[in-house]
Amino acid sequence: MSDKHERIDVSTIKDPSFLKGLSYKQLDMLSEDIRKELLRAVSTYGGHLSSNLGDVEITIALHRSFDFSKDKLIFDVGHQSYTHKILTGRSLEHLNEPGHTQGFQKIAESPYDPYEAGHSSNSISAAEGFAIARDLKGEKFDVVAFIGDSSIVNGLAFEGLNDVSARGHKIIIILNDNEMSISKSVGGMGKFFRRISSAKGYNRLKRGYQNVLERNALGRKIYNLSYKIKSAVKRRLVPLNLFDNLGFTYMGPYDGHDIKKLEKALKRAKSASKSVVLHVKTIKGKGFLRRLHRGDDGKTPKRLPACPGNRKGFRIREAFLDVQGPLHRCRHRRRALPYPCGKPLS
Repeated sequence: MSDKHERIDVSTIKDPSFLKGLSYKQLDMLSEDIRKELLRAVSTYGGHLSSNLGDVEITIALHRSFDFSKDKLIFDVGHQSYTHKILTGRSLEHLNEPGHTQGFQKIAESPYDPYEAGHSSNSISAAEGFAIARDLKGEKFDVVAFIGDSSIVNGLAFEGLNDVSARGHKIIIILNDNEMSISKSVGGMGKFFRRISSAKGYNRLKRGYQNVLERNALGRKIYNLSYKIKSAVKRRLVPLNLFDNLGFTYMGPYDGHDIKKLEKALKRAKSASKSVVLHVKTIKGKGFLRRLHRGDDGKTPKRLPACPGNRKGFRIREAFLDVQGPLHRCRHRRRALPYPCGKPLS
């Protein structure tokens, strides 16, 4: 590992501990090799491709910033976890076949999978459950919910956001944004406030200021007044979004493929005194599917090109068997409109 150009054989990975010893050049090469392995495995056995190609670097940054043998990482939807599985020592050989690595997080499969779910939007509530249990037991670990931009717009996710904001048990939400437009702060003043509100020194000073003033009635009045003034100034200078208004520390958006910047952001998220939404922008299908992707979920492209383990090109089965019957019955009804939930009509 001392050679800065040494590549890591992904098939030999046992756990994520090796990541902290790699240079950023090696991490870039590792990201490339993981994408090749994802393409090989999915082209051979089927599975979800585009979302996993897009979250390689942010997953690496998470494993360099946290210890998920103790901390908790929950993927939403769970099929974004292929890189996580590789980094925690699980082979994608025979992916999704009985007795082998499954395409979603699986508690029985690894201690690095604290929770399991398929579709969708329950990661925030689940993360809050872990955080409540942690705080009641006086334990110390971080809880991270990794949620996609399509999952977070569902009602269950909004219920979770509302509850987390009301109860105050800290979690970190990684918003993996590869399609949806979410408002961002503009201008230098907005960036300044975002940075200081998640900085360790700022939060230590804020907690000390609050603790001193809340010792008596006069101090509490002074603190409440200063808090209102600070909030009014912030609202005036920094455009707020949904997460700000719910009481989260919002950070971002960040380039979801820049490991170095992601690590700095994750460090600030860990030091924040309240729950954080860390907004990252990723490219769905990065490295491959941007040439192929036409707006579907990337799970069933018509044909993948020849690659190691798939020399002739493998035609992945279409995933619409469950709707063929109703569609067939509607073929003569001119007013019938089959509409896939959560997908555009065009």
